[in-house]
Amino acid sequence: MIYDPKLVISHLQRIGISPAVIREVLQALFGLKIIRTSICDSQLPHFVSVIEACGLYVGISKQKYFACPDAGKGGWCNAPPIVLEPESRIGEHYLYVGANPEKVMFAMQSEETGSELDFAESLGIPQCCSDFYLRDIDIARQVQNDLLPFSYQNTEKKYPFNFWVTITSEFSQLSIGKAYRQP
Repeated sequence: MIYDPKLVISHLQRIGISPAVIREVLQALFGLKIIRTSICDSQLPHFVSVIEACGLYVGISKQKYFACPDAGKGGWCNAPPIVLEPESRIGEHYLYVGANPEKVMFAMQSEETGSELDFAESLGIPQCCSDFYLRDIDIARQVQNDLLPFSYQNTEKKYPFNFWVTITSEFSQLSIGKAYRQP
């Protein structure tokens, strides 16, 4: 069993897993949450091997998914992914990882059946965040497929800028200078 976080990080970095996913795996390793991530075919057996060596449980989606990143958001995507057949040469499997096998399977089944509230609860997402998502996702998709402005709108703090037209550097991984660079 691998319990040393530095060793887990090293193994996951070696197979090209992103820092964001590694952080989530560490949270699962410490029993803090169930995670859902996506992994490409070339990384899948190695990732599962590391996860199982950590004593964690993994559920793998039957289908593969392909998400087209939204423009200007650093590769993030709020749009529903395209569902593909498992043998497709493109797309990624969703993996559900955690210390409790029943909770891992519940998370996977909740998402596969479209039970948004159960899925959110299984990942430890607070009820207020689930309510926000369910209330605003349809209108967000109509505007620019971005929940961030709705998040600003629903907070008590008043912002000194028009959040409907702002590119937030932390979210999009761009600076205003990069986004509006002169030729």
